[in-house]
Amino acid sequence: MVGRLRAELPESAWPLAFTGLKRIVDYQDVAYGDDYLDRLGKLAALDAANAGAAKGFAFTAEAARRLAVAMAYDDVIRVADIKVRPSRFARLRAEAGAAADEIVYATEYLRPRAEEICGMLPAGLGSFIERNSVLFRALDRLVNRGRRVRIGRIGGFLQLFCVAALKTDTADEPAPQARD
Repeated sequence: MVGRLRAELPESAWPLAFTGLKRIVDYQDVAYGDDYLDRLGKLAALDAANAGAAKGFAFTAEAARRLAVAMAYDDVIRVADIKVRPSRFARLRAEAGAAADEIVYATEYLRPRAEEICGMLPAGLGSFIERNSVLFRALDRLVNRGRRVRIGRIGGFLQLFCVAALKTDTADEPAPQARD
């Protein structure tokens, strides 16, 4: 994929496109990374057709960043997945300078909004709640407040672990579309 990135995109866009590609593949899979490169290639072609070379292909570089963010937004499930990864615990342990036999506790601060909760629900139910202003406001009042989740304790860890477990294998599904 890196070879494809270098072959199809201007060199000035490589750093942001590579970072975006890593994010996309981590977010979903290699097939989704190919989709990212397809979309970015079309934008690079538009940039080239509109005197992008004279501007150092700045549009393509910025498009690489924004497209990656749009295609791999950090929804509630992804955030939970990142927070319970073993590599993250190893990094926290290293940052704290803890020895192997020392316990390291972490407290996560989370503030989900109603939009994020609706995005986790089945599409029909999420859309129904979003269209019903009374339900939507009630849900927002319920969830949109800061929460401290102590992931060094079994209850806190399980909360995030269960949300992270909602991540699905979408290799055979089309790319997610934004809801209106």
